[in-house]
Amino acid sequence: MLRRPRGFSLLEVLLGSILFATVLVYLAGIWGVHARVIGHTRDRMVANFIAGQQMENCVTAGFRGVDLLVGPPIPETITTTLNGVSQEVTYVCTVQVANHSNPLLADSMKVVTVRVNFNELSEVGGKKEVVYRTILSDI
Repeated sequence: MLRRPRGFSLLEVLLGSILFATVLVYLAGIWGVHARVIGHTRDRMVANFIAGQQMENCVTAGFRGVDLLVGPPIPETITTTLNGVSQEVTYVCTVQVANHSNPLLADSMKVVTVRVNFNELSEVGGKKEVVYRTILSDI
């Protein structure tokens, strides 16, 4: 009976090591991109929350009271912690109210725009603004 030698040849070990190292380098590159995207998503989620909260305030105030919410920009610094790393981001919220652009609707409808600007630290995406718009009616 012929016995097969057990184990791997030197060539098989070298090829396996090269393949493993190539995959490992590729995964390490993806890990860095993933961390930046998580930071970007976190900043955008907080900005969306602030804009949504302010828009709810505008809708609650209604057609006649929404003008009272227009004022200077409101800066808000929020600290978030992810995996023990804290990050401070300043969000600036502005509310704009304008009459509808259609002259027939200008007296009975207002366009409300809530804009939240923030300094994005993750350098992914590029757009550092969240904008919500709605129309309030007197009818």
